[in-house]
Amino acid sequence: MRVSKTPGGTIFASEEAFRKFIRQKSSCDNYFSITDNPFYGKINSSGDIVYLSEKYLSTLPTKNNEVIHALNFVVDAFNDFKRHYQKAINSNIVKNDGLKDAIYPTKGWTSFHELYAYGIQGLYYIMVNKYLQDPIKTNGAITKNFDDFMKLSTDLFMKFGKNVNLSRSSFLLSRSCPLSTTGLTIEVLPEVGDFEIFTSINYDFYLRSLKKFGFMMDINYPKRIVADIGSPAMQKYMDRYGLTMNNLFNNCFHKAKDYDYDLIKIYLIQFYNNYANDYPILSKVEKAGRVNIEKYYLERINKSGLKKIPFPTQKIACDRSLIEVIERQKLSQEQLETLYNDAYWIAYYPQMMNYEMDNPLDERRIKKVVKNSQNIYKVDGIAAAKGYVNNIFKLLRFPAGGQISITPRKNTVLTSPSSSDIIGPSTSGGSTSGGSTSGGSSGGGGY
Repeated sequence: MRVSKTPGGTIFASEEAFRKFIRQKSSCDNYFSITDNPFYGKINSSGDIVYLSEKYLSTLPTKNNEVIHALNFVVDAFNDFKRHYQKAINSNIVKNDGLKDAIYPTKGWTSFHELYAYGIQGLYYIMVNKYLQDPIKTNGAITKNFDDFMKLSTDLFMKFGKNVNLSRSSFLLSRSCPLSTTGLTIEVLPEVGDFEIFTSINYDFYLRSLKKFGFMMDINYPKRIVADIGSPAMQKYMDRYGLTMNNLFNNCFHKAKDYDYDLIKIYLIQFYNNYANDYPILSKVEKAGRVNIEKYYLERINKSGLKKIPFPTQKIACDRSLIEVIERQKLSQEQLETLYNDAYWIAYYPQMMNYEMDNPLDERRIKKVVKNSQNIYKVDGIAAAKGYVNNIFKLLRFPAGGQISITPRKNTVLTSPSSSDIIGPSTSGGSTSGGSTSGGSSGGGGY
């Protein structure tokens, strides 16, 4: 944490030093810090990664009639904060400085879907133009068909998987997906510097007013206020919509895991088909031996000059090349139904999820997860197999027994267990639907 008045001005080298400074400005401590809970508003109490349903948005009042949204109860709380703060301005409790304009929002909710779509477009560009079309990066390997495409893509994901963010779950927890996608944040004071906010004569009243209506100020970015769903003040506004901390994320948010499998399958197929469309012709040059050529000149052999004979002076060896022209074909519906159906993708799904988490499972363990998911699919169908895989990686992110907080005041750690059994034993026949969601919590099977 670093806050400065000028480039050469006051600097706080640590958050502890900064908090000590601002405690002198206000006894209130309703601060939000992204380091305390980097996934605030993005996970529920069960450890499922979630994103906001847009139908629960409402419009914020703005100074220039801009259209800015936030969650409905957050908008209600801000409107009451605005009225309260406006009265204080009118009665001269709030003095004329930068914080006087804190009642005018300048930014609210950001569309997760738009950011995700932009990320997918960028991923396609990188995979094709920066990787598949670069023979140096692919070590000369070429993409003639979908199998080649998947092999080369897998090589790329193994190296850079944690930065790929193909699934919704991975994208939501990445730096590319800001806190504003939760609908729980509002930004104000675009023209006011951070240090000016902290040193304002109105600072204590401003902080107390935020707390009165269930808001926290972002300590790292003080122009942003964050709805504290754990505060009684904010819960009063949630109650208007029948919402509590226990049902908020079930009622107003979608679970990303419900779509991860299908999106990974759809996008990789789409990527290949777009690639085959954008680069349909592949020319492959192969050497096919050498051709020896002799260079001659004509030499006179008698004085009459009537006859000349060729005389070799130089030999030239030339490589002979053959050019193979290959036309990439899009996947047909028949191929999708027979070769690249659910049996194919349920084996790839856990591998992709593992890449995106930076390979917490080694080769032996991921092979076991793949085998289990295939066996579950054969017996209980694709839904059960997806549930098994989803549960494996949820427990890798948030181990069973660990504390998961959905309020902004507790830390939620993204971690991987090293010894607990989350994969479960291999399955081979018989019903596996019960075990498919337990993740082997009995601890009997080992990795």
